[in-house]
Amino acid sequence: RAAGKPVSIARQHQAVSTLKTFFEDLALWSWAERPARPLVHRSDLPRLPEAVPRALTPNADRDLMVAVDQLDDPAARCAIKILRGTGLRLGELLDLELDCLIDYADHGTWLRVPLGKLNTERTVPLDQPTLDAFDEWASHRGRSRPFLHPRTRRPVEFLWVINGRRMGAGRIRRCLDLAATQAGIGHVHPHQLRHTYATGLVNGGMSLEALMAVLGHVPPEMTLRYAHLASDTIRDAYDTAIAKTR
Repeated sequence: RAAGKPVSIARQHQAVSTLKTFFEDLALWSWAERPARPLVHRSDLPRLPEAVPRALTPNADRDLMVAVDQLDDPAARCAIKILRGTGLRLGELLDLELDCLIDYADHGTWLRVPLGKLNTERTVPLDQPTLDAFDEWASHRGRSRPFLHPRTRRPVEFLWVINGRRMGAGRIRRCLDLAATQAGIGHVHPHQLRHTYATGLVNGGMSLEALMAVLGHVPPEMTLRYAHLASDTIRDAYDTAIAKTR
């Protein structure tokens, strides 16, 4: 498949990860002929090159959200606004439950994010435009029956339910692509909204420790990637340091 060329690190990582998952599933299924001890460990995964998060430029971000406001689909319109205003992963958004909002009185309204990619639960503060998007979707949602949660197998009332069915990621991706095309900025991946959210907070002066809590990162290395994008913050730190040196 590599046509005589070396197999890429990304494909090596995918193959070893698949094999590791296969052996873990054998243990989970209690297969009689499963290996007696783990054969593939996390340390066996090839180290992928460090990717810099691809945040939207301020102009592209502004034009995209103007186009999102004009989407005819209220579910996708509200979902994209919430993704941009909370930094949620797409899977975390779709797993939000009906009682996910918490009012802390003097501390405003916060969003309770369910266990996600890194098996962590967190709360995220909401600004008024994002809270308005929740209110708008609540006015369209209507009543629905509980679904069995795919992870916990308990009945759950999910937030994103349309005509008795849970909303899929494809609907959001299609509408995001439509808005990006109308804004003239090409393809936009939903995760870029998370990168844009995080970069804006760092450039606004949020500490990496606070950003780590808001994004739900466990390894600090994941959050440190955003320091490379914090141009204003880095510039201020540089100017301060160079002034003291001089």
